Amino acid sequence: MSILTIIWTATGAICLTLAFVYGVVWLQQRGSRAPLFFALAALGAGANAFCELVLMKARSVEQWVFWAKAGHIPLFVLLSSLAWFVVAYFGTTRRWLAWVVTGAWALYAVGCLVTPYTLIYSEVTALRHVPLPWGETYALAVGETGPLKFSADLVTAVLLAFFGEAAWSLWRRGERRRALATGGSLILFLATAGLHAPLVDVGILTSPPLISFAFLIVVLAMGAELTRDVASTARLSAEVKANEHRWRTLAENSQLVVMGFDRDRRFNYVNPHAAQLMGFTPEELLGRSIEEISPPDLREGYVQA
Repeated sequence: MSILTIIWTATGAICLTLAFVYGVVWLQQRGSRAPLFFALAALGAGANAFCELVLMKARSVEQWVFWAKAGHIPLFVLLSSLAWFVVAYFGTTRRWLAWVVTGAWALYAVGCLVTPYTLIYSEVTALRHVPLPWGETYALAVGETGPLKFSADLVTAVLLAFFGEAAWSLWRRGERRRALATGGSLILFLATAGLHAPLVDVGILTSPPLISFAFLIVVLAMGAELTRDVASTARLSAEVKANEHRWRTLAENSQLVVMGFDRDRRFNYVNPHAAQLMGFTPEELLGRSIEEISPPDLREGYVQA
C-alpha cells in the first residue's frame, strides 16, 4: 500500500469517525444543532478524502474528470455545513452570510457537475504524473483554466471573513479559549485549503490536494473540545451525586418533616421522621397520595383543596 493511500485513507477514517461521534452526541442532546452540522462537515471531509485519493490515482482524463466532479458534492457538504456550524456553535446573528455561502457553493457544485471539465478547467488535455520525494506519483490535470474557476475562491474568502468575524465576536464576549481553539482552527483550515488550490492552479505550487488533510486541524480542535466537555460533565455529575448524598443524609437524620410530591400529588420522597409522625414507613408512603392515607372525614377537604 502506497504512502498516499495510507495517509488519505487514515484521514478519511478519522473524519468519518468524528462524524459518527458528533452524530451520536446530537442524537443524545437534541438541544443544539451544532453537533449535527459538525457531524455533516466531518462526513463531507471524510468522503472528500476518498475522492481526492482516487483523483490522485487517476490514469486517464475521463477518470480524473469523473472524480473531480464527484468530489464537489462532499466539498459542498463540508463547507456549507461548517458555515451553519459556526452559526449554531458561536451564536452569530449573521445567518444571511451562511445562506449566501450555502447558495454560492451549491451553484458552484452544480456548475462543476454539468460542465464538461468542471468549472476549474474549460478543457483538460492530459494528465501529468508528478513525482513525490519518496518516489510515488500523483495525477495532476493539464489544461486551460476555466473563466469561472476563481469564483470558488471568492466564496472561500467570504467564508473566511465569516469565520473571522464569528471568532472575534466570541472573543469579545469573553469566551477566548473557544475563540482561539475552534475559531482559530477553522480559520487556519480554510486559509490553508483556500490558498493551496489557487497556488497549484497557477503553477506556483505543486502538491497533492490538501482540503481533507487540512481539515484534521479542525478535527484536533473539536476532539479536544469534546474531551473537555466529557471531563466537565463527569466532574459535574460527581458534584451532583455528592450534593444529593449530603441532602439525603440531612433530610433522613433531621427531626424535620420533609416530603416530596409528583404531579399527581403522590409521595415521591418522605423522610423517616415525617413517615413516623404519620404512622407509616417511608416505603409504605411512596407512590401513594395524601387522600389514600387520610381518614375518610378529611378526604373531602383534600379533594376540594
